[in-house]
Amino acid sequence: MFSKYIAKYYPNNVKSVLERFTVKYGEDAVAKALVTATNKGTMKDFASKLQTQQLEGWLARQKSAGDVFNLLKIKEDGVLSMKSRKVIVLSKYVNLFNGKSPQDKTQLFSVMKNGFGGDGGLARMVTAARRVGDPEIELTAKQYQKGLFKQWFAGDIKPENVYAKFLNGKEGHLEKAIVAQYKAHYDKQMNPQVYTFNDPRRS
Repeated sequence: MFSKYIAKYYPNNVKSVLERFTVKYGEDAVAKALVTATNKGTMKDFASKLQTQQLEGWLARQKSAGDVFNLLKIKEDGVLSMKSRKVIVLSKYVNLFNGKSPQDKTQLFSVMKNGFGGDGGLARMVTAARRVGDPEIELTAKQYQKGLFKQWFAGDIKPENVYAKFLNGKEGHLEKAIVAQYKAHYDKQMNPQVYTFNDPRRS
């Protein structure tokens, strides 16, 4: 898709190519294609320019990181977002946004959490993602889950309170899995394992 379009409109200016490409395929599809293209030697430099133009265009239109999350339709990807090229784009935008607006600095984790509907929404998604059987998805989901659990523990959230505080009181299979996994994390933090060393010289 991308290479054919570049072949047709190159050497038109970057803005013209990006505008045509976006109108034809949509912002989210363009963003994904550019991530792939920036890793290909034949079009890497030009694709990088297009990607920069896209990111700076969002910034010029005063898009928040949350706006870009929605624009990229990341929530619609569900568990697949855990290995989506769209999140790579979002991460780059967060870095650009923070550099230009340090007073409104945000983090990718917070943007993802808010985008998926808060603690409960993210917890449900990453817990489901850990069950799909895809190692890449599972690893990334585990990292997000760990970040979520660290926040809960720091906020003194007890496992038995998770249902009411984050899961709307629902106690289905997925919710029970969330609480069970958080309880394991909570118990580990409350009772860190102590290793003892036995000096063999005293045996």
